[in-house]
Amino acid sequence: MGTIVDFVPEEVDGATLVKVYESGWESDHEGIYRYGQQIQGWVDMLNCMKAYHLFGINLRSGKSLAKDKKNIPS
Repeated sequence: MGTIVDFVPEEVDGATLVKVYESGWESDHEGIYRYGQQIQGWVDMLNCMKAYHLFGINLRSGKSLAKDKKNIPS
């Protein structure tokens, strides 16, 4: 059986909250361990998305996509 991942964006006070729901993990020791490992992976991915959105930086490649760094929000 495979896992199912849902991303649910939600506007909260003018910002976007992204909720990640993942289901389909086995309830044994290995499934719970793998689920815990996935949590860290989603945290890393959401941080990469935030860096790209706010600063134009692709953390996965280490390159800045911003041409005019004066327009980067502080």
